[in-house]
Amino acid sequence: MIKGTEMLYLYEVEIFKDGDFYIAVPFDFGGATEGFSKMECLEMASDLLTTEIQDQLMRGKELAEPTVDNEPQYGGKIYSLVIDTSLSSIPRMLKAEAARELGISQGRVSQLIKAGKLETFLYQGKEYVTKASVDARKEYNDFGLMNEPSEKEQDLVQSKSYSLHEKPSEQLEYSNVLQFEPKKKHAQTQTYEARDETRELM
Repeated sequence: MIKGTEMLYLYEVEIFKDGDFYIAVPFDFGGATEGFSKMECLEMASDLLTTEIQDQLMRGKELAEPTVDNEPQYGGKIYSLVIDTSLSSIPRMLKAEAARELGISQGRVSQLIKAGKLETFLYQGKEYVTKASVDARKEYNDFGLMNEPSEKEQDLVQSKSYSLHEKPSEQLEYSNVLQFEPKKKHAQTQTYEARDETRELM
């Protein structure tokens, strides 16, 4: 579905209780996330799906076809989340802006991109650096180093080239469809490896 210049994506997740936490497991993407309350867990699931969708868009990859009428795998409840995002909604800056932000030369920015320490994507014919990767470099305070990125850093930011593609036009009706407004600053998505035993959702 299209809303203005944004795209609306619908994906199902299962929410179930595990001790003191609620766990969200998407059906069409890898990973999982958690929250102290059901609502917090749903918000974290929305953040997780947004991140996954944006990453696929930036890579120029086909998004997973949404599956519907999924059966609970962990004794929980199925929710359909509406994700409102597109390449245009990804915080970004030009290379010159990234250089000013980091206090380095544009040549050094290009080196960091090549080393995988800054993440880039193509949008409307221009190459942009993601704000998230610039912020990560500030956090690690390593943008002046020439060393190759560590395995941990490669998990955070990777150099990419991307292009936007069409989403299937089929519009489906769901029960338990929820949409969350993007946060100004997303909470850190926590990963969780779902276990096989069935748990009762509270």
